[in-house]
Amino acid sequence: MPERKAGEPLENWREQFEALFSNLPIGISYLTQDMRFVRINPFLEEKLGIKSSDVEGRHCYDVNGIYKNDPNRKGEERICDFCGVKNALDTGRPFKFVRRMRDDLIVENIGVPLRGKDGMTIGAVEIIVDVTERVRLEEKLQEQAANLEKTVEEKTEEQEEFTAMLTHDLKTPLTSILGYSSIVLSGELGPVPEKQRQPMEGILINAQRMLGLVRNILSAGRIKEKIIELDRTPVKIQSLITEAVRNMAPQINDKGHTTSMEFEPNLPPVFADREHLERVMCNLITNAVKFTPHGGRISFAAKRAGDFIEVRLTDSGAGIVPDEIPKLFDKYYKGTGSTSRGSGLGLYISRAIVSAHGGTISAESKEGEGATFILRLPAA
Repeated sequence: MPERKAGEPLENWREQFEALFSNLPIGISYLTQDMRFVRINPFLEEKLGIKSSDVEGRHCYDVNGIYKNDPNRKGEERICDFCGVKNALDTGRPFKFVRRMRDDLIVENIGVPLRGKDGMTIGAVEIIVDVTERVRLEEKLQEQAANLEKTVEEKTEEQEEFTAMLTHDLKTPLTSILGYSSIVLSGELGPVPEKQRQPMEGILINAQRMLGLVRNILSAGRIKEKIIELDRTPVKIQSLITEAVRNMAPQINDKGHTTSMEFEPNLPPVFADREHLERVMCNLITNAVKFTPHGGRISFAAKRAGDFIEVRLTDSGAGIVPDEIPKLFDKYYKGTGSTSRGSGLGLYISRAIVSAHGGTISAESKEGEGATFILRLPAA
């Protein structure tokens, strides 16, 4: 074959092959079907510190010496079970894996089977790529991500602990404000001038809101620790709803809403923690009041549904966007129609309480046609 001059194109496939084999900046070796080297390229010679002629005809094990330091395998001609070449020869398909070698070198080992004209496997090509920097960078990023996540968790725990302490200290004075406001408005201390009644009602409404927020935050902490203690007694749904509406009357009246109740006759009680269920009902009423325009309607209905008592609370508000319904009971979730007030914990806590009772809570709505929350609790 005449010598090719500089600058002339590679016209012969053998020349093209040799050029690639000799100049690619990755390790390439050819092996026979019984795992013996045919040759290795210059890049791999440099990496391994050996000549291609030194390995020609030698078994892979003799060159790599994977088990040479293992007395149980000394002299045994076998290779690592994860070797790309062995797997390529065994399966007839390309195979790759990442391997850590000496001197902190990390390589990606790729085995590709070679087939003869008859389609039978006659050997393999082994491609070795140095991926040390890439793997180290990935490991460093994973470590940084883990450290960041740990830091965020620690900060979150500190914040939640501080919030729990703060809200606990707020609970007592808020209860006093509610108590004294109720006494004044009831007229027990004398007639309330009309000019003073509206401001006093405002104090009562906002104190109720703040107390509800405090209770929700405290409850969220207990739910996180999976501590929901239930003091179960027979509870009549009719009286539970009636009392919840009476307690929430200042907020309901402030928005000019009307309420209605419809109960199936002779409903059996539920065996439940009355205080926790009142919390659920107040959370649902608070949402209905908030998302229903002034002068709206809030209706309550209860009936027997198999082994459960089903309570439905329906408002005449703007309704819920369909995509938001599955997220309503997620922690801290606030819908698109929410205002800045509120913690996004009410429905999350309500679901946890209802689940602890063995019941379910769900929502259904058509946008622009109000929303209905359905509460199902086991009948006693």
